Amino acid sequence: MRLSQISSSLLLILALGAQAKQESFEVKGGPSIFTPHDLVHLPQLSSSQPSPDGSHLLSSVSTQAGSILYLSSLALNSTSDPIPVTNSSSSFLWLSASSFAYLDSKTNSLLVVTVISPTILSSPKTLVTFPVPVGDLKYHSDSTTLAFTADVWEDGDLSSVVEQDEIYENRGDEGQVFDSLFVRHWDTWRGKKSSQIFLLQLQKSGEVFKASPSFQNPLNSTNLASPSPDALSDFDLSSSHLVVSAKDPKVNPAWHTRKGIYLLGRHGGVQTLTSGTRGATSSPKISPDGNQIVWLSMNEDGYEADKNDIILYDIASGSKHVLAKHWDRSPSSVSWFPNSSHLLLTTPHLAREVLFTLPVSSKNPSSRIHPTLLYSNHSSGSPHILPSSSSSLKGKTASTIVFSRSSLTEAPETYLLEEKDGEVEVERVTRFTEKGLKGKDLHPGEEFWFEGSEGATIQGWAVLPPGFKKGEKKKWPMAFLIHGGPQGAWEDSWSARWNPNVFAQQGYVVIAINPHGSTSFGQKLTDGIQSNWGSRPIQDLLAGLQHALKIYPEIDDERLAALGASWGGYAVNWLNGHNDAFGFKAFVCHDGIFSTLDAFYSTDELYFIEREFGSSVPWENRALYEKWNPANHVASWTTPQMVIHGGRDFRLGETHGLAAFTALQRQGVPARFLYFEKENHWVLNGGNSLRWHHEIFKWLDEWVGEDAKDVATVRAEREERVASFQIQK
Repeated sequence: MRLSQISSSLLLILALGAQAKQESFEVKGGPSIFTPHDLVHLPQLSSSQPSPDGSHLLSSVSTQAGSILYLSSLALNSTSDPIPVTNSSSSFLWLSASSFAYLDSKTNSLLVVTVISPTILSSPKTLVTFPVPVGDLKYHSDSTTLAFTADVWEDGDLSSVVEQDEIYENRGDEGQVFDSLFVRHWDTWRGKKSSQIFLLQLQKSGEVFKASPSFQNPLNSTNLASPSPDALSDFDLSSSHLVVSAKDPKVNPAWHTRKGIYLLGRHGGVQTLTSGTRGATSSPKISPDGNQIVWLSMNEDGYEADKNDIILYDIASGSKHVLAKHWDRSPSSVSWFPNSSHLLLTTPHLAREVLFTLPVSSKNPSSRIHPTLLYSNHSSGSPHILPSSSSSLKGKTASTIVFSRSSLTEAPETYLLEEKDGEVEVERVTRFTEKGLKGKDLHPGEEFWFEGSEGATIQGWAVLPPGFKKGEKKKWPMAFLIHGGPQGAWEDSWSARWNPNVFAQQGYVVIAINPHGSTSFGQKLTDGIQSNWGSRPIQDLLAGLQHALKIYPEIDDERLAALGASWGGYAVNWLNGHNDAFGFKAFVCHDGIFSTLDAFYSTDELYFIEREFGSSVPWENRALYEKWNPANHVASWTTPQMVIHGGRDFRLGETHGLAAFTALQRQGVPARFLYFEKENHWVLNGGNSLRWHHEIFKWLDEWVGEDAKDVATVRAEREERVASFQIQK
């Protein structure tokens, strides 16, 4: 029966009922429920750093009120609470075993504090006031050298930045002239300023520190910039050298990922340690003995998700070797053990971030030795390796590591790991989130595996809502989450944005699949999405959905919703044109691609989309771009869809969101558009995050909630809206 045959009074009742439901909607709450408000207001551990002797720990914790710097004791059996040092800094570093410095964001000064006792600190004293905002603080104690980064104009002069900023701001017009890409990157329009590394010499007498009056810019006149726009802290220093990972100045950074490793003498001279057409480099680290350098290097230029090789360089001989060459994992960071004999690797592995160790021999480096798994529980990061220390401390051996750990139920906290005779002991150090998570009925996630496209073994997670019981008659709606990247993964880790437990706490069975394109399962699976955006990963998602419905029959297959951001948003747009096999009743697309062609011509990082579509450009291979273009299938979009976009998303501009919303509206498909003018590819503002969650859960409740509209009513309303558009035409 067509809707034109339904009485207008019935339509009015349906419309008023839907409107009343939307206006009265509230997110579920309660003492045991972890709500979006709880997530947004949960303290977030930004970084931790132990003192050189392992006796104390500095931790930066972000809250809605600002960043708070805490000092904790690592002494054995210590029960003292962390001491708040300041609420105006997130940048800090240790200058000695008992003195540290932090950057005061109000005055742009570096202040020094001495730990007098576990509970008593000296008054902060100004070490240096910087003329401009700075970041990436590093300190080399042997040479008493402080390194930091700052954005400067083409002359590389730190002292002239303020004056040149004022001249630019008062130029009398808003015109900006560009002769090459990048024109804009991530969420910022690019100008003539670049990031440079500066060195400041300190003098130390006891625990008293003084700074030289002059700043040295070792990159000036080198045509290098570091950190590059797509990386942070890509440098390291020793008593004699500075090593830098920087974009190759000979190629355009918008369609090349190529970065070189450059070795600079502290008194002049630049040596290029990389050659050829390799891709991105990262994490350069000079060994504690000053003799070797290790870094991570991708083989292919233009591919940001290529496998990271581990490169070892001997400074004296100039020899270079690839370590663990045939190891099928891609480490994300590398650190030296204090005796320069081993490396510690943070590595994505089977949907977790884990720690591996690798022996290093400068005399006989081997590419055949594979790293050894050290710790794989949940997800680890930001490791700091402590030297040998006194027996009164927890850190007693060279294999004591301070690191952060998180999981699906635990926000990041700092832990101590100690290896003794092959046995690993782990102890929690900080408890900043304990109060906020206490009593919350969070689910640890259930891991499952199934056969995906082309026989690949694919992994997925199920996060179950409170009250879920196997074999029960009650049916649960599903939130099917699709990750972005696409080279990323749903891991056993905490998320402050797409947190599976927040969705589960609202009464949804959460299913999250790691299809082709996902990281941590080997490079073959990661590479498998390229040139196949609408085939292999989509087939994996379908197989994962069918597998989840089979092993969790408690899910109501008439109340399925799919949600995704970035590539996940692309997948949502694609699925809405191919939904017959899936049967989703609602979609949510956040910052997703509407048109692959438009994405090429408007995105900032061209190398990404070129590599994903056969290392080609549309005028040479338009057929491939069109093959996987969601815009070509909008005539088949019939499923209600919410569209979300940020005004400062320069990765995928807001027109993608507007285009998707237009396609839905013009065809009479129920749709809603949520727009954040000042958000980028993510949603970072706390208030905006709350609104984001509220609108998503309101949308899900409307279409797949317990009293959601039945399919017949949805179809009838759509036909009426299409008819009204035809009349207007």
